[in-house]
Amino acid sequence: MHQRFDPKPRRVRHVQQRANREYWERMSNGGFLLRRGVYPSEAILDIISNGRAYAFECATAMRCPE
Repeated sequence: MHQRFDPKPRRVRHVQQRANREYWERMSNGGFLLRRGVYPSEAILDIISNGRAYAFECATAMRCPE
């Protein structure tokens, strides 16, 4: 059975993006930059284990300095 198209716009809830400041710095373009001296693996594991400290869209860039 097909769903009917609903032309009424839905409300989108905007979430203030945030990340654990111990691992990430907020960039001016909205992405997050890994802090110097932090292992990328530790920062990614923190996202998994401390998920409530994070709020960002699925397309948010996270960058590790070279």
